[in-house]
Amino acid sequence: MKESQTCQRCHKKITEEDKDKVLCNRCKDVLEFGYPSFPSYPLEEYKTDAQEKKFSIPQL
Repeated sequence: MKESQTCQRCHKKITEEDKDKVLCNRCKDVLEFGYPSFPSYPLEEYKTDAQEKKFSIPQL
């Protein structure tokens, strides 16, 4: 049975299956650089319902 991983800093669910991982990518960036990364696309682990609706194409 797979246990869900949780970031030790922000307590968000970690999507990767790496058992040694204790921080999400966003928290790692904040600790390493002082600010989160700015990708040109929304990160899958931080998608909101509004973004899901925005990116869905309605069927005609």
